[in-house]
Amino acid sequence: MPSLPYAPSEAQIGLSYHPSFYPLIMSNQSPRPLYQIAGEIAMNWPKPYFGAVPYLEAMRSLNSLSDKFLYDSAESIVRYFLSNAMTWKGESARRIKAELNSMLKSHVN
Repeated sequence: MPSLPYAPSEAQIGLSYHPSFYPLIMSNQSPRPLYQIAGEIAMNWPKPYFGAVPYLEAMRSLNSLSDKFLYDSAESIVRYFLSNAMTWKGESARRIKAELNSMLKSHVN
């Protein structure tokens, strides 16, 4: 495994190297659809904070940050989800939140 300045070592995370542990760090990788990310969140966060639920449900019908849900942009839905998901902790939460933040940073309106 090559040593990358932004990736934690195997010892730090206690896992073997796998590209999915570093979402969107490799620029040639396209972002996952939001509905797929929402499905993974639902599997890893069985009792979400009530404030995050409507945004998580909206994300289930979105493909990318360019989409709309009713009158709201997908970008705003993801931002509101992240602000309401602060109680979600753990490795999966950190990885998925990093993936969503990376998508937001690279999104061009």
